[in-house]
Amino acid sequence: MPYSPPRNLTEETMIRFSLSAFAAALLLVNLPTILAQTLPADDPAWSRAVNLMPLIDPTRDTVTGIWKCQAGKLILESSNFARILIPYEPPAEYDFRIILRRVARMTAVVQYFSHTGRAAMWLMGARNNTTFGFQMVDGIAVPQNRTCIQTKNCLETGRDYTSILQVRNNGVKAFLDGKLISEWATDFSDASLGSTWDLPDKRLLALGCSMSSFEFPKIELLEVTGKGRIMPRHEVGMVKAKPDKQKTGVEPRSNEETQKPRVAEMADQSLQKDAKKFGRNQASIKGLFVVRTSAGLRVGGAQDIIATAERTRSNRETSCDFVTDVAKDTQISMEEAARLLKVRYPIWQAGYKIRFSYSNKYSKQAGGSAGGAFSVLLLSLLDGMQIDPVFGMTGDVTVDGKIREVGAVAEKLRGALLDKCQVIAIPEANKENLNDLAVLYSPAMLWSMQILSIATLDDAAAVARVDRAPNLAKAMELFGQVQRSLGTSATAYALRNAAILQTLQQVLQLAPNHSSAEFMMRAANNQLPATLSLGGSLDEIWAASGPLLGFLFTDYKEPQKSKRYYFEKVPSGAFKAAMERLNWLQMRLHPKARDLKTAMTDYMVSLDQLHRQSAFSAGTLRLHLAKRDKVLSEAHLLGTDRKTLEEMMH
Repeated sequence: MPYSPPRNLTEETMIRFSLSAFAAALLLVNLPTILAQTLPADDPAWSRAVNLMPLIDPTRDTVTGIWKCQAGKLILESSNFARILIPYEPPAEYDFRIILRRVARMTAVVQYFSHTGRAAMWLMGARNNTTFGFQMVDGIAVPQNRTCIQTKNCLETGRDYTSILQVRNNGVKAFLDGKLISEWATDFSDASLGSTWDLPDKRLLALGCSMSSFEFPKIELLEVTGKGRIMPRHEVGMVKAKPDKQKTGVEPRSNEETQKPRVAEMADQSLQKDAKKFGRNQASIKGLFVVRTSAGLRVGGAQDIIATAERTRSNRETSCDFVTDVAKDTQISMEEAARLLKVRYPIWQAGYKIRFSYSNKYSKQAGGSAGGAFSVLLLSLLDGMQIDPVFGMTGDVTVDGKIREVGAVAEKLRGALLDKCQVIAIPEANKENLNDLAVLYSPAMLWSMQILSIATLDDAAAVARVDRAPNLAKAMELFGQVQRSLGTSATAYALRNAAILQTLQQVLQLAPNHSSAEFMMRAANNQLPATLSLGGSLDEIWAASGPLLGFLFTDYKEPQKSKRYYFEKVPSGAFKAAMERLNWLQMRLHPKARDLKTAMTDYMVSLDQLHRQSAFSAGTLRLHLAKRDKVLSEAHLLGTDRKTLEEMMH
């Protein structure tokens, strides 16, 4: 019987839970063995590095904390979420090197970096000195995002370390004492800072730490592509301000180099005759999403995203914003969609503001998987295209017009069906997730809706519009005939009907990206797997454990405080939900993942027992940690099996 997650949602936090989160746990053991790439210790190029230390004035550059410069070193005394700006705006590509020494306590040190005005952090020694990772990655913090690396002892007190961040246009790599620790392939559109670690100016470099004392004997930067510049302090935190060359000796930046102000510029009237006029003033699309219940289960759905072109009283350039507050990753995905449409139509009709809103307007929206939907909405406003009201989609977008892979596709599709979506577009890179959809819920999901894969914005628009191209319209009409003949209670055996097979072949000839038809053909030929893919299995095990995952990285050093210190924030029902989901998954998991599931189940039982006790003995703790280590051992075994890794990538 298909699994039915609860529909009452008590948390409206968007998640993008992917296999990469599980991959972080695979690296918990034997970090030095895994990370073998090295960086030359004394590259001659460093002789031309910019010495950033003399630029720092703690009396003027401190954001929070107690900082001072003494004996040629930057020193931080123990402070909560301490941060200090380095008044230097880096070039497009650079190497940022620091030497650091922890003086006391085992908490994280933060190396901030920036690329074209987007800032992010490299954390060393987070979560009780067990975690390396970049933050925020697509709105996801350490330790959940894909860059996170777990080890037993990141940094030792009293020892000097050299940390180098290699920032390039296509991503960033982090080295510690010459060894590559982690890397993040990105165009930086998914980079952001959380509110706790925010900076007043995201164009600058910075350092940070929380509740610990550090010394920094060296802080320098090697320019690779472009030239950085010393930021005059009157310009810090100000987007429009330009330095006065007579006062500062620094050449003012050109308009192209400065960030756009929050208020849109007045439109150039000489260009308005060629401007793209709005074809309609409002459009709506169903965006797929996934949320977590209070027990930690993932539940999908679809909600309306509405774009309205509102006339303003001024003649300023048209800008885009949200009606309500959204998370940073959602903001970034919308801005990327606007950039994409600006590439297609460089000049828009002036005097408008495009405002995005949600049918669920009382909850803060988060996640970047609506980027494709934002792009289709903007295209609808500009071209006058009418969007099919039963169409829904998921997929991030980049400025080159490509629809990018997202997570939790099976949950999103099931939720979209429950929310009455009939035609759904998913990223081409997620197409194979339909195998897992059929295993998790039912093969009937494949013909309960028309699922089409898309690779570009144009692909998405072709499926979304009411006036579809003749071939696609005919393909969808034929598929509708198959849907009606099968009904929702038919089994995969019914697909072997000759007339149905012939119709499905016609559908694929007319629309090769009709994924529902393609996977129904696989089902008819008995080519659908009986179990989840290995990657899907690991993802489901990881997701089933929900909010309890953090306990895998807890050593319970204060068992006498266990009830209050370790378990007080565990949601009610989390243990029961995790166990039920893990047991339900048992026969659906890839065979290679079943030992991990067994170990995880044993660990959850032990964790629940600890949760019920007011305190626990050293012996009980040893038995519990042995079960924890078994989970990590199974994860490590999967991670070091080459055949398994290759299977996870396909």
